Amino acid sequence: MNTHISTLPADGYVRIRQIIGDKKTGITGVLPVSRTYFYALIANKKFPAPKKVGNASLWNVDEVRLALANLSK
Repeated sequence: MNTHISTLPADGYVRIRQIIGDKKTGITGVLPVSRTYFYALIANKKFPAPKKVGNASLWNVDEVRLALANLSK
């Protein structure tokens, strides 16, 4: 699976469109899958669940990098 982990920020949190991309805005994600498949990965414990901050769902960048490394094995 080809991922562009270097496009993630050094630390902090990211939104779903930074992970899977957004065709409407032209954002290229590091994991090019559908939203449905992405949430299936979360349900199957292959990707970390998001942290809710207000209305936003955010993922810790370190957890995202670890999950991407495990998925590409």
